[in-house]
Amino acid sequence: MTTRIGSLGLTPNRLDPTYYRPEHLRDCELRALWARESLDELRASSAPIVYGVLKPDDRGAKFRVAKAERFDGMFVSAADCDPVSEELFREFGRAEAVDGDLLVAIGGYVGRPAMLRLEDGLRVVVNRHLARVRIDTGRVDSGWVLAYFSSPLGERQLAREITGSVQAGINLCDLRLVEVPLPASEAQRYIGDKVRQAGRLRARARTMRHRLNTLLNLPHVTDALRTADRRANRVPSANLNNRLDAKYYGRRAMNVLESVSRSSVELGSLVENVSNGFEHRNFSDLGTPYITVAEVSGGRLALTTAPRLGPNVPIPEKAKIDTRCVLVVRTGSIGVAVPVFEDDTCAAISSHLIRLRYKSEQEAAVVAAFLNSDAGRVLLQKISYGAVQPQIGQDELLSLPLPRALIEQSSAIHVALKAEDACLRAVERLVSSAKLLVEYLIDGRLSEADLIAAQKGLEAGKRDADRAVLQSLRQGDGADAPPLIPDLDGLYALLDEPDEGSGP
Repeated sequence: MTTRIGSLGLTPNRLDPTYYRPEHLRDCELRALWARESLDELRASSAPIVYGVLKPDDRGAKFRVAKAERFDGMFVSAADCDPVSEELFREFGRAEAVDGDLLVAIGGYVGRPAMLRLEDGLRVVVNRHLARVRIDTGRVDSGWVLAYFSSPLGERQLAREITGSVQAGINLCDLRLVEVPLPASEAQRYIGDKVRQAGRLRARARTMRHRLNTLLNLPHVTDALRTADRRANRVPSANLNNRLDAKYYGRRAMNVLESVSRSSVELGSLVENVSNGFEHRNFSDLGTPYITVAEVSGGRLALTTAPRLGPNVPIPEKAKIDTRCVLVVRTGSIGVAVPVFEDDTCAAISSHLIRLRYKSEQEAAVVAAFLNSDAGRVLLQKISYGAVQPQIGQDELLSLPLPRALIEQSSAIHVALKAEDACLRAVERLVSSAKLLVEYLIDGRLSEADLIAAQKGLEAGKRDADRAVLQSLRQGDGADAPPLIPDLDGLYALLDEPDEGSGP
């Protein structure tokens, strides 16, 4: 492909052809229609844009180092960052980031942006592959800036600044000059608030996860998990069976099995039925979501990225799922089990997943939560077999023990799991909304006046204009594409719930 441009369109020091690709030039024309300023102009005057130069270290507790691989969508939490010693933290203190700072990957995962969230008194510095940008919120909405760089338009703009054929990255001097379109402050705030709402619900989901971990915590099992593995282990002959692979009898795995087995029931004693899904390889743009290992490897069902079965594909009963089901990876990402929620019941599963159906949603929630706990993952890895393609057998899965103490907490575990899932789904939809709103605004599918009216309505306690804007967002480009947020009332109800500790 060849692009011909005039000499006035050239940028000094950039003669690499990818810099002048047609899509980049079209994006420049769109941005030219808006007032805009560079990141260096929009940053806080007391905090220059910097990167860190830390090397790995694992001796810290209060001090952490942020890396792009720890980004979780638009956000990164200090608690998820790697520890670093106080000595190294002090040495590179110029690269310390505070709550709300924008972090941009300039190496490695180049171009990925995220907002830092601090908690528990932790302090964070960025590593040498991240740039810390502290936005001057008196001049621009920081949520707008994050949404812009997370949108396809912003992603392409950052990708355009990448240089280097051996080790690709963005030079700090180039990042400082990257310009951000500046619509009216109300429009910025409207989109920025979607980002902040996502951050608030993400924090609520993390609270639910902490609560769930507390419910799953059994002291004697926690002690067994601290067992150090050795290259060899001795087990009584009474514990031997037809499995003679060394991993099966590992010291840690055997101790966890023994501790979990105290006052327990077998998973198989609770199951109503068990099956695998079915194999299909011809997919369509529309139709039933087809769940493979890739859609569950993150610990939750991800329907948005799932391939689709055409409307004429017959789906066998064994591949259908409902809210009483738990899906366990049979081959591939061993150690992953996911519950099925109401929004997932439209899907069908592949033969690489084992479907366990229980008598109630509460029983299914307990089994899924336990199998996804540290102890459950150890046991799933223990029973896996195969050196090249690890697998799990149904019989061994059904013979795993489930502590009775967790069954007694089934209602609370179910509530925590559902609350966490509802928050995480809302986070995904709000993040997608913010990105799409940026795209629609910049390319003219939504007017600035639409967003201003929606923001002013929200500030007055009215959601009519906001509802109209969000209803215009679609999951695809076609007129018949499904809405991005199918249940706006459910989202509003979730946003209206008070956060814990925020009031009576």
